[in-house]
Parts: sequence; structure tokens; C-alpha cells
Amino acid sequence: MSDYSGKTNINVQEIKIIPITDEDEGTYDTTNAVDLTGRAKSVSFTPNVKKAQLYGDGEVQETVIDTTTGTLTLALNYLTDADRQKLFGETAEKGSNVVTGDEQPVPCVVIFKTLCTKDGKIVNLYKFFTVTFSPNEEAIQQIEDNITYSTVQITGEYRVNKHNRSVRATRRHVDTSVSANTTIIESWFTTPEYVGPTQ
Repeated sequence: MSDYSGKTNINVQEIKIIPITDEDEGTYDTTNAVDLTGRAKSVSFTPNVKKAQLYGDGEVQETVIDTTTGTLTLALNYLTDADRQKLFGETAEKGSNVVTGDEQPVPCVVIFKTLCTKDGKIVNLYKFFTVTFSPNEEAIQQIEDNITYSTVQITGEYRVNKHNRSVRATRRHVDTSVSANTTIIESWFTTPEYVGPTQ
């Protein structure tokens, strides 16, 4: 029997979203990051696969596949008013969030990690360099026979970042007990374009 311990994802944690202030220049608003630690329920991403095939003599001579865009969906316990202002462009007015229809969602970097072991010793790190989120359906139910929590799901379109020309980065099977990896994990979450130490 194969040992899959430490090789598959069993939990998602510490979603962090950093607004992009100027994508061409590669500047980011790290002081206004949306920290969703403790609120993650699930994460899923699906690439938009574009394929072209060149035929010759009745056979495929060449195949080109493009997966530079896709959708990223975050299921969360809740979003605050401040989160909605940063992600969707909602306006704070007299203690309320106002939606006028002119809102422009802010492109962001999305960072999170998954656990590969129950004790969190082995983790996978993920980073999407440019994601634009849109509000999704929210359903609120009354209490009947059972209590049902109302949660939030947001979906974003991801694509190539104009500055670093990358779509996403993944660092798998990171051993958190190794001291050098502590710095890598910290930099992964605090520096938007960081993908690893200089070697």
C-alpha cells in the first residue's frame, strides 16, 4: 500500500489577499491586505484550457495548450464590510456599505497554504499573482429543524501578471520543522512576487 502521508492536501489555511496598486510597475498595497485566516472553508481553481491542433496529412502534427487564465473560488465563513470595500470596490458611507453599480473590483494577489499532515508539519504553498473577484450569491436560511450557518463564496478570474509575467506559483511539501523554511513561508505571505530564496 502506498504511503500518501504528507503528499496530499487535507486542509486549507491562512488565505491572504493583497491588492495590486500598479500592475505594470509591480507595486502592491501590503498594508491593506485582506487577512482571511480562520475563515477558509475551501479553495478550488479551474484553468480555462484552450487548445489548438495543427493537422498535416490527416494527422495531428502539433498541439498547443494555453492555461494562462482560469477561475479561483474561495468559500469563506464571512466577509467584513472592510473586506468588501477592498475586494469589490464597495463604498463606505455613513456606517454602511453602498453599492452603486459603478464599482470596479481591485486586482489582487491571492496566497494560501494547505496542510499535508494533521500536525501541520508538511504544507503546500500557493500563490495566484493576479485575481479579480466578483461578489457571488449569498443564501440566508431561517432556523427550522436544524441550525444552518450562512457562508460566503467568492469567485475570481485569474490571469498572467503584467509585471512578473506569471500566473501562479506552488511550493509543495514544505517541511515547517526546517528552520530555513520558516523564512520562506514568511516571505511567501508577505512579499507578493516572492517564489523562493535567491540561489
